Amino acid sequence: MTFDEIHSLLTIEFGLVPDFLKKGNGCSYFFGQVSKESSTTRIIREHHDAQGLVSEVKRSVSSVEENSVFIKDSLTMGKLRMEVTEEIALFLHKKYDRS
Repeated sequence: MTFDEIHSLLTIEFGLVPDFLKKGNGCSYFFGQVSKESSTTRIIREHHDAQGLVSEVKRSVSSVEENSVFIKDSLTMGKLRMEVTEEIALFLHKKYDRS
């Protein structure tokens, strides 16, 4: 899967806000506005190589400080769509559960 494919899915279909990493090849995607103070609104972070092939996708809400949750196995659009949907639902649940 390429960066362009993932970027289109996350920004167009899910409406996530991208924030490109300053070092290396990658991008974080946020629900609503980008929060530089903390990662509380970050949903997904991806890393890709110089050719644009995605090497890693990390679920941010599911991850805890010392236990990162990565989307593993073969990455397809269907699998990514499902994982992102679950991650947004988890984010919203945590957000409104605190209220």
